[in-house]
Amino acid sequence: MKRYRAALIGCGNMSTAHLSALHEIPEIDVVAVCDIDESRLHAVGDAFNVANRYTDYVAMFQAERLDTVSIATQGPQHCAATVAAAEHGVHVLCEKPMALDLAEADRMVEACARNGVKLAINHQATVRPSLKRMRAMIENGDIGDVILVRGNNKSGRKAGNELMEMGTHVFDRMQYLGGAPQWCFAHLTWQGRAATADDAMDSQAMSPSDRASGLVLGERGYALFGMTRAPVGECQFLGYERTVKQVYSVDALGTKGQLSLRGTGTQGGDSDLYHLPVPAFYPPDLQYEALWQRVDVPEELDPGLGQHSITPIVRELLACIESGAEHTCSGVAGRYNLEMVMAMYASHLSGRRVDIPLADRAHPLARSTV
Repeated sequence: MKRYRAALIGCGNMSTAHLSALHEIPEIDVVAVCDIDESRLHAVGDAFNVANRYTDYVAMFQAERLDTVSIATQGPQHCAATVAAAEHGVHVLCEKPMALDLAEADRMVEACARNGVKLAINHQATVRPSLKRMRAMIENGDIGDVILVRGNNKSGRKAGNELMEMGTHVFDRMQYLGGAPQWCFAHLTWQGRAATADDAMDSQAMSPSDRASGLVLGERGYALFGMTRAPVGECQFLGYERTVKQVYSVDALGTKGQLSLRGTGTQGGDSDLYHLPVPAFYPPDLQYEALWQRVDVPEELDPGLGQHSITPIVRELLACIESGAEHTCSGVAGRYNLEMVMAMYASHLSGRRVDIPLADRAHPLARSTV
């Protein structure tokens, strides 16, 4: 069995989730951790019994002969750390949001391609068996021709911050079902009116308790996307103050029926994938909740998935390293998710539909505030 030397950059809030997943995979030896804050560095190193500790990730790459690195820092550090890893031949699992703008995302994708290493972005819900089953049912024709893919957000934040937090998860699942985005038409509001460029602010000014995600805009947001496997994808970020996990979902509406995946796939050991064999445009009495049929997904109970949500995405990264295949949550897919965020801003500020990929790779809000 091949063994992999792994390390972690970033000993903040996400470090426990990443290290727990890494320790759950027998083929992985976690040999080093890195953080500029020495108190956090040693607390995490002690908690997970990792002896080699660094405050400089370049020094770590030079010393440790790593195979993989998990980058669990906040967004502003993702690009530089990923590029440095690629230049040292190290495969990368990077936290979301992938980057702060498309220029950074481009550098990350290009550096990893140039150096022949894999890049995966931690949209862990996309690799769950329930979402794979949902896509298989769509491809099998169980709901007829797809007419709409809808992403539903669980709120708890204003739209601007949520786009860079849970929003990229929503977009990743929409993209997995509906294909790559082709265009976007969006509208954002602030304090009950159309948001303007003057309303843009840093994510931590909008919400001091959130992670650093760069410039954001909007209290509420609404968007339509053209996609390669669905005529339209839609989503709303409604800015409710309370988080409602039950509404976090992705839906596919077809000419013969509908599918809805609630949460990340399971609840209390049962699948949270539902099928309604009635088209969306039928009268309301035929959309009655009791008619929805739970789809059995026994793969969700496979012990091989592990106890930690990040474990399956790390396992797939190892498989892709060995096979050369593209990861489900590849850097290219992650860049499209970020592109959907940036396209919402570009569309709203221009008042028109914009094509994807965007020609200008700078942050639309940075362009508008200079």
